Amino acid sequence: MSQSGRSGGARFATVLGWLLLAFSALTGVGHLGLGGGKGGEAFVMLFVVFGLPALVLGALLLWAGRPRRAP
Repeated sequence: MSQSGRSGGARFATVLGWLLLAFSALTGVGHLGLGGGKGGEAFVMLFVVFGLPALVLGALLLWAGRPRRAP
């Protein structure tokens, strides 16, 4: 097994970031799929309340967990 030089926290941030981006994408797809039909309003609220913050937080976590150059 090779050592990549990344800490466990950086790996955790990367995995959590991707999971949050996937959740955001799923809520967005659900909102677009249901549209204005029955249940569409629920996905709008899900996307606004959970999806958009998950998108921002996921992007920040991916940025924080990115590999850095060695000094």
